Amino acid sequence: DLTLQIEKLRTLSPLGILSRGYAIVFQSGERVLKDAKTLKTREQVNIRLHQGTFDAEVVKIHDNKE
Repeated sequence: DLTLQIEKLRTLSPLGILSRGYAIVFQSGERVLKDAKTLKTREQVNIRLHQGTFDAEVVKIHDNKE
């Protein structure tokens, strides 16, 4: 059914994921941040939420080894 396929696409889309409370962090303009090890203290990042974006500064980088 086409309606079911459309709903699946919405669920998996990046914007659909943001609507569930997640964020996308951008480093150096438009590059998506994937690893905190690439950051430096005091570096500026841009964070996109479901509703809007904001700029932030890195204060501390944590090593989350499990």
